Amino acid sequence: MLVVLSWLAFWIPQESIPARVALGSTTVLSIVTFTGSFRGSMPKVSYIKAVDVYFIVSFAFIFAAVVEYVLVLLSTGVKRQRPTQFSNNNDRKSRITRSQSGDASFPKGKLNKRRLKSVRVAKEYMQYAFIKNEASSIDRVCRYFFPCCYAIFNLIYWVYYESVSFGLDHPAPDA
Repeated sequence: MLVVLSWLAFWIPQESIPARVALGSTTVLSIVTFTGSFRGSMPKVSYIKAVDVYFIVSFAFIFAAVVEYVLVLLSTGVKRQRPTQFSNNNDRKSRITRSQSGDASFPKGKLNKRRLKSVRVAKEYMQYAFIKNEASSIDRVCRYFFPCCYAIFNLIYWVYYESVSFGLDHPAPDA
């Protein structure tokens, strides 16, 4: 869950420095705390355990999400102005919220029109989030690259640890 939470930074505008830094540092500190408390409850052994591998790779993904933001800042430069497109979207959102108050008093035809309008607005937001936004190319690539790589890691991890017997001798079947 923390790894997926760290990916939300790819959707936060690059100009929102405090939001992205807070999300990154919170997820890094959370995974470190969680790993430490989990390891404290496990027996101490001299070898690396499967859960240690999982936590190390998860930490690496979270840390890479923080490093990705540094790369975004270095590649695009820090912009001090918010794009006007964000303020236009907020104005439109507030107008929609004001116009949708009191839906219960409208006849059925108007209610259906409002639903169609809200579906259209939701489509516009989805198009903006996935296609039209002004995210850096690094953010756009990482939105898909990180989840795909983490899914591949999980697939390999779980297949490996489910299929390996770890030296357990199974008795031969009696013939």
